[in-house]
Amino acid sequence: MEFCRALGEAGVDYCHWKSNEAIALSANGVNDLDLLVARSHSRVFEAVAARMGFRRARPSADRLVPGLLDSYGRDPETGLLVHLQAHYQLVLGDDMTKSFHLPIEEAYLASCFQHDVFRLPAPELELMMLVLRLTLKHNTWDAMACAQGALAPSERRELDHLRALVDDRQLATAVDQTIPFIGAELVDRCLGALAPDAPWGERIAAAAALEAAMAGHHRLSPVVDVPTKVARRFRRGASRYLLGRRARKRIDEGGLLIAVVGSDGSGKSSAIDHLATMLTPFPVRHFHLGKPRRPLPSQMARLVLRAGRVAKVFPSFTAPPEDPSAPPHWTYLLWHAINASDRRREYRRARRFASNGGFALCDRFPLPGLIRTDGPRIEWQTAGRPMSAFGRLMARVEKRRYADVCPPDLLIVLTVDPDRAVRRRPEQDADFVRPRAEEILAATWPASAAVIDANADHDKVLDEVAAVVWERL
Repeated sequence: MEFCRALGEAGVDYCHWKSNEAIALSANGVNDLDLLVARSHSRVFEAVAARMGFRRARPSADRLVPGLLDSYGRDPETGLLVHLQAHYQLVLGDDMTKSFHLPIEEAYLASCFQHDVFRLPAPELELMMLVLRLTLKHNTWDAMACAQGALAPSERRELDHLRALVDDRQLATAVDQTIPFIGAELVDRCLGALAPDAPWGERIAAAAALEAAMAGHHRLSPVVDVPTKVARRFRRGASRYLLGRRARKRIDEGGLLIAVVGSDGSGKSSAIDHLATMLTPFPVRHFHLGKPRRPLPSQMARLVLRAGRVAKVFPSFTAPPEDPSAPPHWTYLLWHAINASDRRREYRRARRFASNGGFALCDRFPLPGLIRTDGPRIEWQTAGRPMSAFGRLMARVEKRRYADVCPPDLLIVLTVDPDRAVRRRPEQDADFVRPRAEEILAATWPASAAVIDANADHDKVLDEVAAVVWERL
């Protein structure tokens, strides 16, 4: 892995400190990269990570862990998003609080050796730490009471893997040399309590003895720790399973409003879906500015207009009269003013979401020059026609609504050959699709826009879109 080579060349003292039973998955970017890094090398490590394209991210305040740095990078070969966790301290305990700090980082790093890709700790030290971690995570009385006592299959595999590599004498020596205040006897007791058939009373007693032995390394008072763990378990469970909300991290630089524009058949929807999947670790939301959400008054007004057209009470309100000397009907004027108001409202929702650290993915976007898709239409389609006072008012309202829409933070333009666009949309009228594709091709885009040829292979286009977005984060 190029990142590990860069760390070695920079002289960073680090190791892949846990879950080494599945080290191949970490090397391929499938699993998280949990690296223990010497605190004195933190600046060099972070500089190397930034140079390799990793972006720092922060969890919510109640999930922050001292000495832990979260970053994400995109592997250009696989397109996968790699989660990098740099640990400057060995902090362990229940996932809700991580309430213990074991200050043996130097000894842990001193035991390391070079594996195929990563530097790895001595197996006996890794087993020692795993026993402590699993005991504090699964065997405490509150964990058992909250149905958190069972080891995950991956944890059981990791424990069995290390047990096969380390004998009892090696483990005892490692414990006596690094954590004598706990002692080999207690660690062996905790190891026995992790057996699948261990009685629950023995498990709770071993965890209580371990917590007492580590009392001098508790980050939180036990009086505070247990209620905090229990409260967070229930709050997060309710948030995830009842409200459907998952924890998300936020990029340090803030969120972005990303607009993807293009003609029909250019692959906008596929690009939006691909970006939403890639950005799953972060707050991400889809906004359709071509077909925005409609508030109730807007829905009712549109329903009346549609019903009138079906009943042939109103003429078409999507285009002005064919006679160029005839004034536009009031239904046409009102329809486009409503559209402008709804699109501005949707834009404001997207901008608010991005300003609070999320990634707002906008399918279509009102832009200058894109008259046939999402922009002011009254002034364009009624040029040279006589206009009533109501018509002039609606034209001003529409223009003002679109003027309130500022350019996106990142504009992605998907261009496609008009004939190809028509072939990709056989269910649509060619006279509707072709002019829109031609308009996209003829438009002049700002230098900051990413203009991507959507005539290429579909997967290649999606990969290029993802690469552009990640580079701009």
